[in-house]
Amino acid sequence: MFIVSTYWKTESIKSRQRQFLEKFGGQHPPSKSSIWALSKKLETKGALLDEHKGGRPKMSEETIQNVKDRLLASSNKSLRRLSQESGLSRSTCQRTVKKAKLHAYLSPWSMN
Repeated sequence: MFIVSTYWKTESIKSRQRQFLEKFGGQHPPSKSSIWALSKKLETKGALLDEHKGGRPKMSEETIQNVKDRLLASSNKSLRRLSQESGLSRSTCQRTVKKAKLHAYLSPWSMN
């Protein structure tokens, strides 16, 4: 932020680099392109932080409640059956059951 605010005041990258050296000592000052990119980012986005770039979307409360209700209605359901009935993937059902701190039915045949 120090770099960008001083650049906006002076509009001189060289003076910005000198001030950086005065304030932070022997560190290498930011390059011309770095200062320019940061100032453009602040102008266009209003912040210097990077945007969140992904990750798994959050499960809706409706989905969690739907799976929870189905499992509580019939506690001897397997994850596969729960998945078929709810129309959700098996892994989504598995995460939901874990999040709700419940356990799906384990078939004795799957224990081998």
